[in-house]
Amino acid sequence: MHFQQYWQMYYDLKTNEYYYQLYAVHAGRQRDALSIICALGSAACVLSWYQSGVLPILWASLIVLAQVVSVAQPYLPFDKRLTSANYIHSDLSHLILEIEKTWYSFSEETPDHEVLEKIAAYQEEYQRIEERFADANTFPPNQRLLEQAKTFTKNFFRRYPE
Repeated sequence: MHFQQYWQMYYDLKTNEYYYQLYAVHAGRQRDALSIICALGSAACVLSWYQSGVLPILWASLIVLAQVVSVAQPYLPFDKRLTSANYIHSDLSHLILEIEKTWYSFSEETPDHEVLEKIAAYQEEYQRIEERFADANTFPPNQRLLEQAKTFTKNFFRRYPE
């Protein structure tokens, strides 16, 4: 019975590992898109200013705005999400490997209390990882990423019988 609980914890944490990996990719794409938009916007403003020669204050203001957004990027939420998701994913990957090794060390003779102790210890470690790198507001829920993580997890565990 407790083996089933352990397996479910393993499955859930594997899903979380994929979720943070996907969140890091998503946040990285947001950061890159903003950088590209700022660079293209600056270039377009310079070109428009040069070609038209009118409204120099407008073009200069738009160029400055694009540069300010570029400089402020590390303080925007998706940059923190990218950093946090990368750290959580890295630590969680190591935890998952430990969980997997423990799973293979279990036998029918493994006492229930030992399985329960491992579950508690791994859940506690997972909680520490999340708390170390993120707070409650760092990751707004993203249902699309969660569904994708669940699909990846299902595919991963097809290789392993329960």
